[in-house]
Formats: sequence, structure tokens, C-alpha cells
Amino acid sequence: MKQFVLRFSDMHALPDADAVTEAFQRKLNERGCELGTEGYSVQVTLDPGLPEGTYALSAMQESAELTAADPCAVMAGLGEFLLGWRFEGGIAVPERHIRFTPRSRFRGLYFATHFHNFYHTAPMEAVYQQIEDAAFRGGNAITVWYDMHHFTGIDDPASGPYLKRLQDILCYARKLGMRTCLTMLSNEGFAGTPDRLKASSAVQNGYHSVLDGHYGVEICPSRPGGIEEIIRQRRSVLRAFRGCSPDYVVYWPYDQGGCTCESCAPWGTNGFLILFPYFEEAVRKELPDTRIIMSTWYFDHFIDGEWERFFDLIGQDRFKNVHWLMDFFPEGKMPDCILSHGLPADREMIAFPEISMYGGKPWGGFGANPLPSFLQRSNDCGEKLYSGISCYSEGIFEDINKTIMLLYISGREKDARCAIRDYASWELMTNDADSLVRLAEILEETLPRETVLTAESVRFRIMKPDRVREAAGIAREIDATMPEPARSSWRWRILYLRALIDESILRNDGFVSEETDEYLRELENIYRIVPESLRVVSPPSLSTIQNKWLKYEAEWKSEQQNGD
Repeated sequence: MKQFVLRFSDMHALPDADAVTEAFQRKLNERGCELGTEGYSVQVTLDPGLPEGTYALSAMQESAELTAADPCAVMAGLGEFLLGWRFEGGIAVPERHIRFTPRSRFRGLYFATHFHNFYHTAPMEAVYQQIEDAAFRGGNAITVWYDMHHFTGIDDPASGPYLKRLQDILCYARKLGMRTCLTMLSNEGFAGTPDRLKASSAVQNGYHSVLDGHYGVEICPSRPGGIEEIIRQRRSVLRAFRGCSPDYVVYWPYDQGGCTCESCAPWGTNGFLILFPYFEEAVRKELPDTRIIMSTWYFDHFIDGEWERFFDLIGQDRFKNVHWLMDFFPEGKMPDCILSHGLPADREMIAFPEISMYGGKPWGGFGANPLPSFLQRSNDCGEKLYSGISCYSEGIFEDINKTIMLLYISGREKDARCAIRDYASWELMTNDADSLVRLAEILEETLPRETVLTAESVRFRIMKPDRVREAAGIAREIDATMPEPARSSWRWRILYLRALIDESILRNDGFVSEETDEYLRELENIYRIVPESLRVVSPPSLSTIQNKWLKYEAEWKSEQQNGD
């Protein structure tokens, strides 16, 4: 077993050198190596005089030297060191000399901690490892959101464990030197909002559809006492995060936010902006060192004309403290005003790319969902638009997509296929990267599927089935030659299982068989699925189909028959 020694010139210059050491040790263990007192030496030196995020790595036959500008650059540099190893006939570290400065200042992930998905239920150590891996791949920011609607208030006993989980995520990210960010929807509310304060989500006042995501507890700022109650609740949540002092807070319009009443519509350029100065003051009082990011998510989705009007308004002096905008325009489908003039008022925008839900529900329910072509097209179209990134992550099934996006936004790899080759080297101990690229491309092609739900059964019809068997064959070939411990790692298993699950579903005309169920139950264990997990984040095992699909369908039909 190959041994390595990690040495720091000044351990006190890092927020937590032990956390960095343990993270590096884990990556070595995943490769069948270990950290010790003798062996290949990796010397780490911090040089604050370098540009932010910069690292310089010189790897030789028996030792390596890493000079980094800051703690995040240390993690990214160590990730660089782990790249390109050879595994045939024993582990060999390639000689390399590289200096790299990331092109973006905000390179992050948003952990959607809800629905009893992985981030919501997994042991914290497993969640911490996701933060570490983001840092090894060049990430420098982690975002969370405190989902309020479950609880009566911040002091609700049921809120305690959930709140602590989010606090711990941000605090651990800070240990690695990463930026931290808290998302808040503009007018979301705690449970028990009185009717007199409730926001509207009806098709009215120019809205052509109801607002997705409303839980019926959102607060209308135009109602008497509405603004006061919204801000009281916001301040209670902001106050709860003082201990981890997030660097940024995101002011979000829709998706459990918004109001379609006459006084608030159109929300994105009316109620949302009227409420903003009160929100800004609440942030200043509770977290004075925290900066504000304004999201434009779902502008023009429910009602037309929001972006065009917002384009003119955002340049006003009352929004001067908005540090960044945040949105995502998949495959370049952006508003005409941006296509014609670029971003408004010389603002910078952080992308909020979709890496989880593309292809249908349940998200990740059939295994890994690599999206190299979709993400490549979106990246190419938005190359000059985005100054940073915060990837929307619902779990660990999109691990390849995280890598593609983090390497892209840093400027490390603009080609999604090259990023997958790096992933093969980093995580799967294989130098046969071409086969993995082909597998990822086919899995993307065969991902979209139609769900046919009746009272008796659930059928998953793969929309493009022609290459499903080819993917299974490639996966089996890779599996037969992949070395341990990578072969049994969850990263490979979710790719391998995806290919086998699709093959099994195709063989059984879209239905889950006993064979398919065995694969799906392994996914449930990897994803840390619990009985409370919603079906949208749960692999559709036979048990889940019975308890979370068919039972729901029977109850829904009963309600329809009773006129409820």
C-alpha cells in the first residue's frame, strides 16, 4: 500500500488543517493508499500574495510541492495532485508542473436539504464528504435554504435538528475556507399563517398559471401587517444563522414565493421589489457583514414582461447593495432584453444550473444522470453571461454533473467530455476514460422517460430505448476491469446500476421486476432513503411503488370521486 505524508509550512494559516488532512486521507483511502509518517511527501505552503484561488503544483517522482493563495486553493491544489495517476501495475504519480488561477470568484453548489433526500437524511460525515469533494474539484461556495413551511416558528422543537444540520453544513464549509450562502424566499412563511395574511396563487391579474411550490402559508406584503410579519420571520431565521455568519444571503422571488393579488402583481417587478428594502434592512441588522444576491428565478414563467421591466428598474439607486443577480437560462433560452443588451446596469450574474431534475421524476431514481450534452450546450450559450455558479443539487446521483460544472466555471475544463475524463481519473481509478465518456453520453440520451400511473401499476417508458442494451454492455465491460476499491464505490455503483436498471425495465416493458427491485433497493441504501422520503427523491422499488405511488393514486381517485 502506497503511503503519503502531508506537511504544512504553517498549519495555523488554515481555518482547520485537521479537516483538510482528514479529507485528503479519505481520498487516498479510496485509492487504496494511506496517509502516514513516511512515504511520498506533499509539502503545502500558503502564499497570500498570489491571486485569489491560485495554486502552483510541482509533482515529482518522490515528492510534490503545492503553493496556494488561500485555503480553498489548497483543497483545489490537492485535487489537482490526485489527477492523472496511473494504476496499472501499482500506483504511479505523474510528474506535473502547473499553475492555475480560477476565472470565477463564486464556484458553488446548493444543497437542497428537503424531502428527506440524501442531504436531509445522510449522516453528517457523508454530507461533509460532499463538501470536501466540491472543494477538491475547485468549488469555493456552499449554499443552503431553511425550508420554513414545516414549522410553526424557528423555536419549533421539530425545527431544531433541521436547523442544526444546515448550520453544521455551513460551518464545515467554512472550515475548508469556502464561502457560505443562505437562500431565503421573499415571502415564504411558517406554518399557521392566518387567512388574513395569506398570499394568492391564482390565475389572475395577468398570471396565466398558478404559482408552483406554494404551500398555502406564504404571506402577502400588501395585506395589513403583512410586511411586518414577513420581516419578523426573516429576522428570526437570520438571527439563527449568526453563529456561522453566511457570506451571502439570496433574496428569491418564486418557488414557494410570490403573490398574484392586484396589489402585488406582477410580483417580480412589484411586490418583490417593494418588499426588498425591508429585507435589506433586516439583513443589515441581523448579519451586518453579509452581502445580498438577488434571484430572478422564474421571471416571465407565470406572467409575461417581468424581465423587461426588471431590466430597467435594477439600475436604480435603491438596489445599489445587490451584490450579484442569480438565474439560469438553459441552452441559452434567455429574455430578449438580455440577448439584445446583456445584463442590466453592468450587473454580474451567478448561474443556478439544473443538474438534478432533467429527464423526469423520480430525480435520480434510476441511478446516475450524467448530462454532458445538455450542460455543454448551456455552458457554451452562457459563457459570457455568468460570473459564477451555484449548482442546484438534489442528491449524489448527479456527481458527474457537479464535476462538469465546477471545472467549467473555474476555467479548468470547458469541454464536458474532458471533465468526465478527469472524473474517471479522480474517482474511478481507471485510465480507460473513453468508455466512461461513451457510457455517460448514452445514459443522458436514454434518461427521459414517461411515467404511466394507474391504480394498479406504474410503468416507466424510456423515450429513447435504442441504446439501452449498449449502455449495459459498456457498463459490464468497465466493471469487469475496474480495480478495487473504486469498483465497489458508490460513485461507480450508481452509474453501473443505472445501466442495469434501464436494461431490466426495458426487458419488462417498463415495469419493475424482482430483478429491477434488487438494483433499486441498493440505490435506496446509497441515497439514504427513509420511510419519510418523498417519492420524487426515492428510487421506485416495489415497496416504494406500493407505499408511495399506488397508495397515493388510490387516495387521489377517492378524493375525486367524493368531490373534495
